[in-house]
Amino acid sequence: MRALVVDDDVVSRGFASAILKRIGFEVEVAATGHDALQRAIIGEPAALVLVDWHLGAPDAGLAVIRQLRALPGTHHTCVCLWSVDRNREIWNIAIHAGANAVLPKPLGPEHMWMLLSRLGVLQAAQNAAAAPALR
Repeated sequence: MRALVVDDDVVSRGFASAILKRIGFEVEVAATGHDALQRAIIGEPAALVLVDWHLGAPDAGLAVIRQLRALPGTHHTCVCLWSVDRNREIWNIAIHAGANAVLPKPLGPEHMWMLLSRLGVLQAAQNAAAAPALR
């Protein structure tokens, strides 16, 4: 299971990466939207992309989500915006831009696991991992 964490804050990137690794993801990190898009087009699509809302600018994460969704092969990727902002308008804009969900920041390991399970990310990733064995 591959995950990409996109956040300009090194502490937030490390925190999310540690949680996702505990859950079982192979985690890549990106500090900028450009870096995230480069990583997204290399190799197998990620099962999960976690994008910070701000990324150094008020809505830079939103632009990353739109650009990710425009890439071929990302329609099955679960893209989640995560943010300290609790503004429902921002959350609605993110969903409209292509995010599968908006996750609050900070988020503990149990809460992250529960939300990813509800989104079907964990089951989809397990199915994808088992698929080569079935061939």
